[in-house]
Amino acid sequence: MGLKQTITREYLVEKIGDENIFNYYFGDFDLNKSYHSVFREDKKKSTGFYISKHGSIIYNDFTTCEKYDFVNFVMKLYDLSYYFALRQIAIDFDLIKGVKSSDKPAIIKHINKPKEKPEKIIKVGVVSFKEYHLQYWEQFGITKEELKENHVYAVNNLYINGYQIATKENELRFAYLFKDEEKEYLKIYSPHDENYKWVSSVPLSLVYGLSGLPYASDTLYITKSVKDCIVLKKFFTDCIAFQNESKDACTKETMKYLKSKYKRIVLIFDCDKTGKAAAEWYKENYGVEPYFTPDSSYTHYGIKDCSDFVKRFGLDTFKKYLKYIKLI
Repeated sequence: MGLKQTITREYLVEKIGDENIFNYYFGDFDLNKSYHSVFREDKKKSTGFYISKHGSIIYNDFTTCEKYDFVNFVMKLYDLSYYFALRQIAIDFDLIKGVKSSDKPAIIKHINKPKEKPEKIIKVGVVSFKEYHLQYWEQFGITKEELKENHVYAVNNLYINGYQIATKENELRFAYLFKDEEKEYLKIYSPHDENYKWVSSVPLSLVYGLSGLPYASDTLYITKSVKDCIVLKKFFTDCIAFQNESKDACTKETMKYLKSKYKRIVLIFDCDKTGKAAAEWYKENYGVEPYFTPDSSYTHYGIKDCSDFVKRFGLDTFKKYLKYIKLI
């Protein structure tokens, strides 16, 4: 698949998150603070950040009234076109391999670095699952009971930092509940919203399902999405999910803990280039066993992960495939 087809704004939001992108190019920031402009001489701190009504982080210049989401920010920072700004972000976050560091523009010095990162406050209205909600999940062999067990909820009202995000009638919108030892977080999944498919308050390195592991097996299965994790739980007892396929999706401390609890750790990422490169990195650094379900021979079906496979061929065939690659 060509680069223009794969590197999109939505892809970068899903893989990295706009907060992490701004942190990389601007530095740490807080929604409640003001900063000197990155783009002009600015004796007074006259720029800042806010959350738009669509849930995006916006860099706002109070003097010029210019507003930039992360793509437009990088466009202006490096004087790039929209396409090449997307490409540059993908390169800097190692989503495109084989690009020499000398080919990257120099990072502009960060102007200001406050200590605290911004927090996205997400509140939702939860409703009982309707038939159209359940039909969506049935494509992947996932039942109503499994959704409840895995803390997946149907959403009819969404608020981000006090802004209400409109939800159309019969629009699919779901909330995933993430937990750590002290706090609960929400990740919102709207599968048919092309502009804002994902909205999240979850720290990047917080692993889904970690707090609920049963430790019933000596093997742990790690994938990169809640949907794939629920599918894998049909066949394996101990499954968790990273939030994406980046190096920062799991801390060294968490991986050390997992390796102390399991004799074997199997990593199941997407069978595309990004997934394979990420899996190789985790193998080299942590000694996990990478598998790709399905393998690349299925990409011509538009399949790159476990849930795609089940949607296309069904659970029985997926089980046969797991036997074929000797995971069960």
